[in-house]
Amino acid sequence: MLAGEPGRGDATLVGLDLFTGTLRFETPLGAPAAAAPIAVNGRALVATTGPRRGGLSLYSVDDGSAVFSVADPGFGAGGGVLALDRTLLVNAPDGKLSALDLATGVVKWTSQLASSV
Repeated sequence: MLAGEPGRGDATLVGLDLFTGTLRFETPLGAPAAAAPIAVNGRALVATTGPRRGGLSLYSVDDGSAVFSVADPGFGAGGGVLALDRTLLVNAPDGKLSALDLATGVVKWTSQLASSV
């Protein structure tokens, strides 16, 4: 769960036990949220906004620790996201498709599918 208003003020990732509601962790993100977090292979994917470019981070749902944090390829701007095996695909609104390694966040490849609207 994410605490904070999207685009305004620093957000906090909050982990709750689903059976008891007990707080498991609170992880300050250090930036406003750009979108609601989504579950990806048992982890939480979060996009944040920044002064020039947003960030994309993956967190452990066990303790809230960061797995990786990289420049956002388009999820926070409304792009579609799909996780397949060890790859995260981000289809950005500008028509660019990016494949990131889910263990490191490193970009494996990109492809320009269409022109931006």
